[in-house]
Amino acid sequence: MVYLPTSGTGNIREYIMVARIFICLILSFISCSAYSKVILITGASGDIGLALAKHFANNRDTVICHYANNKEELQKLSNQYPKQIHLVQADFNSPNDLNQFWDLIVKTNKNIDIVINSAGIEKEDTSLSQTQKTMNINYLSQRIVCDYAVENFKQLKKRKALLLILVAVLPIVDYPKVTIPMLTQRLP
Repeated sequence: MVYLPTSGTGNIREYIMVARIFICLILSFISCSAYSKVILITGASGDIGLALAKHFANNRDTVICHYANNKEELQKLSNQYPKQIHLVQADFNSPNDLNQFWDLIVKTNKNIDIVINSAGIEKEDTSLSQTQKTMNINYLSQRIVCDYAVENFKQLKKRKALLLILVAVLPIVDYPKVTIPMLTQRLP
């Protein structure tokens, strides 16, 4: 996992530049393969997810793009690459949606090579209900998708598989300082 802490005092442009360099390195490593891959991207309607989906579609890989609400840009990409891009909607705030999402993914695309887990929300509202939603989407769903992906890789006896977790952690005063390290240590 790559953790780019934002404390509010650092330069966010520096963090974005480091993240872009890291992603370029990962993409060049992944793209070296001679065979077409099946890639699942959660949060594909966001800036990073959309850029990754475009990159892999250009490489003629099959890309399963998850989105929650914002389908417009992904639909344009799907129209541009109808054989490569497949759209799947799910609300990661709902455990039932998350379980149904993974069941659908495994039934239709068992041979997933790469899972890029980039789903997340950014809200400064610190109400209890918004905090719960943020925790469900940014942390709990990350863990569940990771568990499902690792189990799927094991069942398929994948010798080459990649699980990439992109997490942006924004400071919110009301979150306990111990929450983030406790949850990230449990990720596989």
